[in-house]
This record gives sequence, structure tokens and C-alpha cells, in this order.
Amino acid sequence: GVVGGRSLFLGRPLDPSLYAEAQGRGEAVVELRVDGEVAGAFFLADEVRPGAKEAISRLRSRGLRLLVASGDSPRAVERLAKELGIGESFGGMRPEEKLNLIRALQGEGLRVAMAGDGLNDAAALRASELGIAMAEGSDLTVESADAVILRGGISAIADLFDLFSSIRRVVAQNLLLAFAYNALAVPLAVLGVLHPLVAELAMLLSSITVTANALRLKLSGGR
Repeated sequence: GVVGGRSLFLGRPLDPSLYAEAQGRGEAVVELRVDGEVAGAFFLADEVRPGAKEAISRLRSRGLRLLVASGDSPRAVERLAKELGIGESFGGMRPEEKLNLIRALQGEGLRVAMAGDGLNDAAALRASELGIAMAEGSDLTVESADAVILRGGISAIADLFDLFSSIRRVVAQNLLLAFAYNALAVPLAVLGVLHPLVAELAMLLSSITVTANALRLKLSGGR
């Protein structure tokens, strides 16, 4: 464009060595030329969001296998994955390649959870056992997901897995409570050892206990 009578250009550098240098570091480079003369270059790289490393550590502590798959350059994706402490990274991936990666993991007998926010993540999200989309992502991505993160980014994904664990624990406890009632109170009532009214009260108490136990998820601030 032209600004103040001077021709300005901002884009890929003409010098291939400059581009190769940026690619080697997993960065992007933009060159500024004024009236056809090189005035400078800007090296750009993605930054890890605050709390991302802690969230990755929380997910890894669950024994989850973590990997990064992105359409960005392989070097950039590798650099980001290394900074996050993730050993497996796949860069330069097209939508169909992400989908094939999900299917390959499932072919290993794995159940896959995928988080994404780009339009090219939609097919892979649908194919995953658990698709997680960011609310700021495209409409198609959000519609393709099983869960949508409204705020909190990757930290909220770790919170989501914490919630899953809490739900499973409460369900198991409630099943145990219900089994205990059926195993003890019902036979005693049938044998006449336990008065029917007392058995009814015991059943009511069992239902209240199960409900109260489930409500702990909400009362404890389950996210």
C-alpha cells in the first residue's frame, strides 16, 4: 500500500535464508519494505497461555497420552509441544489428516478425546469419543463437539476431566448405597424381622442419602 506517499510492503521475505532461519526456529517471519528497500523483519511465534503448562501436567498425571496436531508448520508445532512437555506433535496437518490420526489412534484400541477451535477440527471432533470445542471457535466446530468450553481455555479442559472423575466416584458410591439397602433391608422386611414401616423409612432414608451425595458435586463447586 501507499502511506504518506511512500510505498509499503509487509509480507514474506524475498531472502529465502531469512525464511529458512525462521522456519528452523519454529517461527513465522514478516518483512517490511519501504519504497522497495528492506526496512526490517518481524519474527513471530506462538506463546504458551498462562496456566497451560499446569493444565497439561494435571492431565498427564491422570495417565493420559497427550499429543498436539495442528495445521501450523511442523517446526512451530514441535517447539510448542516441547515447551508444554508433550512428546508427540504433528504439524502441517490438513483436516483429513487430523481425522485419519484420530482413526489411527482408535485403531490402537484407544478412546480419544480431542480439543480444538478451528474449522478444520470439525471432522476430527465428530470422530472422537469426546470432542471438546472452545466457545470462540467456528460454529461448525462447536456443533461438532460433545462439550464446549465457555471460558478458561486448556485449564478448563483439566477441570472437565476432574469433574468426570467426581461424577464416576459419586455414581459408584450411590450404587453401593442402593445395593447395601437392597441386600440388608429388603430380606429383613420379607422375613418379618423388620417392620414394613421401618423398611419404608429406611428406603426413604436411602433415597435421601443418594440424592444428597449427588448434590455434593454442585455444592462443592463442581465445574
